[in-house]
Amino acid sequence: MFQNHKSEVLLATPLIKNDAIFTKSVIYLCQNDRHGAMGLIINKPLTGESLRDVFDELSITHSNTFDEVLNHPLYMGGPISPNKILILHTTNGRNYESTIKLDAGLALTASMDILEDLANNILPEYFLPVVGYSCWTAEQLSEEIKSNDWVVTTKLNKKILFNYENNTKWQQHLEHSGYAMQKFDTLFDNIGHC
Repeated sequence: MFQNHKSEVLLATPLIKNDAIFTKSVIYLCQNDRHGAMGLIINKPLTGESLRDVFDELSITHSNTFDEVLNHPLYMGGPISPNKILILHTTNGRNYESTIKLDAGLALTASMDILEDLANNILPEYFLPVVGYSCWTAEQLSEEIKSNDWVVTTKLNKKILFNYENNTKWQQHLEHSGYAMQKFDTLFDNIGHC
C-alpha cells in the first residue's frame, strides 16, 4: 500500500553497508507519489567544492559576497544528474524562476536567480546547495522501507537539517526522532532484513 513521505526525512539504517552514496545518509524527500520519489542527501558535502566554484563556473560576480557564502560547501544530493545544482532553502518571500514549494516553509530552487541572490548576500534563513539528487521508481521506496533499509521520520528540525555538523547529522536526526543510538544499533544487529 502506497504511503506518501513527501517532506519527510529518510535515515539509512545500518543494513545499508559499504555503499559510498547511501550508507548513513540523511535524505530530505522533496517529492513522493505513486510514480516515484525524489530526495536530496543533505549530510554529505563534496570535498573541496564550494559555492565559490559554482559562481566562478557560471560567471556570477561575487566580489562582495560574504566569505561564509563563498565557502559554503556543496553537497552530493545523489547519483542522478551530478552536474545539476539545486538549492534547498527556507522560503524568504522571493519568487524565483524555478521553485517548488515544499512543506514546513521549505522550497527547492533550480534557477540561476537564486544563485545570483546568494552571490549578492540576499540569503534565506537556511539554505543548502546540492549537486544531483536521489530518486526511486514507483513502489521502490516503499519496498526499501519495508526491507528496513530506511527509517522515515516526520519530525523535521530545520537547525539539524541545515547545520554544518555533517558527521553527526545522521545521529542527530535519529535521536530527534526518538531513537536511542545504542538501542538502534542493537535492533539492526538482531533483525536484519525482514
